[in-house]
This record gives sequence, structure tokens and C-alpha cells, in this order.
Amino acid sequence: MNAHFFRGLVLAIVGLTGGVVSAAELGMVAPPLKIQEWVKGKPVQVGTPGDTNIYVVEFWATWCGPCRVTIPHLTTLQKQFASRGVIVVGVSDEEVDTVKPFVKDMGSKMDYTIAVDKDQATTQSYLVAFGAQGIPHAFVVGRDGRILWEGHPMMALDKVLEEILAGTYDLKRAKVSGQFMRDAQQYHRIVATVGSTPEAVRLGNKILSETKDHPSLLQSFATMILTDARIRNRDLKLALDAAQAASLAATNLEPAYLQTYARALFDNGKSQEAIEIQRKAISLTQNPEDKKFLESGLQDYQKRNAADK
Repeated sequence: MNAHFFRGLVLAIVGLTGGVVSAAELGMVAPPLKIQEWVKGKPVQVGTPGDTNIYVVEFWATWCGPCRVTIPHLTTLQKQFASRGVIVVGVSDEEVDTVKPFVKDMGSKMDYTIAVDKDQATTQSYLVAFGAQGIPHAFVVGRDGRILWEGHPMMALDKVLEEILAGTYDLKRAKVSGQFMRDAQQYHRIVATVGSTPEAVRLGNKILSETKDHPSLLQSFATMILTDARIRNRDLKLALDAAQAASLAATNLEPAYLQTYARALFDNGKSQEAIEIQRKAISLTQNPEDKKFLESGLQDYQKRNAADK
């Protein structure tokens, strides 16, 4: 179990609220890179006929704190995958005179291709088209010139590249995840502003139906409903349905899913069932830190259950 990962996924869902609905999708032909100036490295272009390279196109800025955190990671990825035909390109929409000194000061710490966008054309055709509202944000363009993945460069990018290179990458599954993120963000926008409306109910049921084979997505959706402070009139029944489906998809053997299921049961007034599920999660947990966290939750359920009697 990795509770921090799932919390990060929930933050990713709710952190992009207020954006436009995406007009682009994974599998589409990658738009050309329209560049004002190549600040570091040789000029490249995605989708060139006969080109067998894989491109990581990452959007960043000198003022962006999280972007600075990802720079060493991208440098490591470039060194790790360079011999296998992966080229990392960092694109900024700032002024050339702003980007150049920053890249120079970074030196070998920022050791991949750096470019400055031309009139925000590349930013529009990637970031805006996909509805991404924050940076850093990366896109992976495959050997066939199609966009295969998009997301935060610190979340699963290493694994995605390995799978693409090994020929095991599942684009269909990635599309489901991408659609889930868009639907979950839209759901959050609705319930965080006006509450549980018929549109929110429709979206929630759509998410449950389309992610029935994706327990991690169901789990993160349930967690968002149960814990995000901005949500009005929480649909606790929906959260319970999502949490239960996630746990069942994992044959009730994954502590992280069981813990969310227990929380959903408790919040729905089913305290004794919640206590039983929480105990099962504890029994399946090997990590001492995770077990301590779950035991604390169990104690809380027991105290609150006793107080209600």
C-alpha cells in the first residue's frame, strides 16, 4: 500500500479545476513544435517521417518552483534513455532573455534540449488543447508521431517510457485514465461550487461505469469525495459504491482499497462493517508505518462508534 501515491493522485484530480474541457486526446498525431529559439541542444521536430525517436515534450518556466524540482529528474531520464532513442525537450513560453541565463546557470543539472515557444503556439497545441492548467506538464510522443501519454513528469513517466520501449504500453488503458481525470475534474468543479446536481450524479455514474476495471481510479475518486474540504453535500453513497468496487476489483486483498472502503462505510453510518474492513486492511499490511496509520484509524472508528451508542 502507498497512501501517499493515492493522495497525490487525488491532488492531481482536484488541482486542475476551473480549466477548459479537453479538445485533444491520447493517440492523436502530435502537433509540430513551433519554436522561437533552441536555447540548448540541437533542434528537433516530432513526427518527422522516418524518425524513430521517442520524445518527451515538457512544459516549464523559470519562475515555477515545481518545475525546478523536476529538472534533475528529467536530466536523469535523458541520460538513462538516450541510447534507446528518447529525447527530452523542455519548452518555456517565457522571453529568450529570461530562459537563456537560467539554463546557463543550471549547467549540467539541466542536461537536455531546451527551447522557447513561438508566440505560445506550442503551448496552445499541447497544454491548452489537453486542458492542462498547470506546469510542469509532459507529453510523450511515440515513434509513430502520436501522443501516447500526458501528465506530471514526476508521476509514472519513467514507467511509461519503459513500457513504450518494451512494447507493452497499453494506450487503451491510458485513454481510460485520461478520460477519468477529465470527468473527475469536471465532477469536482460541480460539487465544489453548487453541490450534488443531476449533472454531477450523471458524471459520477459515468465514472463508475467506465472505470470498473481500474481499481486505483475508483479508489482515488472515492477518496476525493470523502476527504476534499471544498465539496458541498458529499454523495456518500457514490463514494461507497466507488470504494467497494475498487476493493472488489482487487479481490479485497489490497489494504489501501480496504482502508478507503472502511472510511466510506463509516461515513455512510455502517460503523461495525467499517471496523471489520479496517481490521482486515491491518491484517494484510506489512509496512510498519502503514500499519500504524491504519490502526489509528481503527481506534478512531471504535471510539466514535462507542460514543454513538
